[in-house]
Amino acid sequence: MGDSKVGGSGRTGRERGDSRPLSVHVSVIRHRLLDEAASLFVGHPLTDTDIAGLTGALDGATITTYVSRTAGRIVGIDFVVEHPQLDGDSTRSLRREDDGTLTLQLESLTLRPEARGKGTGARILAQEVQASERLGVHRITLVAGGAPGGDMNGYYTWPRLGFNASLGRASQRYGAPDLHTLFRQPGGAEKWKREGAAMVMEFNPRRRSPHRQVLDAYLREKGIRLG
Repeated sequence: MGDSKVGGSGRTGRERGDSRPLSVHVSVIRHRLLDEAASLFVGHPLTDTDIAGLTGALDGATITTYVSRTAGRIVGIDFVVEHPQLDGDSTRSLRREDDGTLTLQLESLTLRPEARGKGTGARILAQEVQASERLGVHRITLVAGGAPGGDMNGYYTWPRLGFNASLGRASQRYGAPDLHTLFRQPGGAEKWKREGAAMVMEFNPRRRSPHRQVLDAYLREKGIRLG
């Protein structure tokens, strides 16, 4: 309530002065306030390479940027990604919390059936993690949806990729304070797959964080390498 999202009109294409090669070819529609908003959050304008990384964009994607404001004050940057392999748009939001924490929120990501089971989701996350670390993002958050026996299994898949959450009152039931600890226990991951539930999860993108170690181990196990 009270937020306004200003439309994504503006420059399209590569940001001038960015000499790093893009690992994917993307089209970026830049909002007129994007540079100002990015300078507030990360200290400098975002290049196309930065935006492709923060969104984990697939080759050929179109990324539309929006700037959210409350009472005239810039409060966030939203990225909406379109690609044929995505079932609907993929949305990412960059926010500076009241305590100064820079957070990247993963708000939606659903792959089409033909794109699943090929490591695409893990590659998308790995790109986002690398870009987040480089740009000073403190944490990545999402709501891991789904339930045992349902069509969605984010509650189980995201912890396998390094996301963590406190088990709170359920810690005694599972014999672990959080998902990282549970998944390290023999049979812990399978127990969560059978009994788990949707919840908010977080990822620390720093290179030596426990979250990053889990993701890196998963990528090595699956033979997934970033281009």
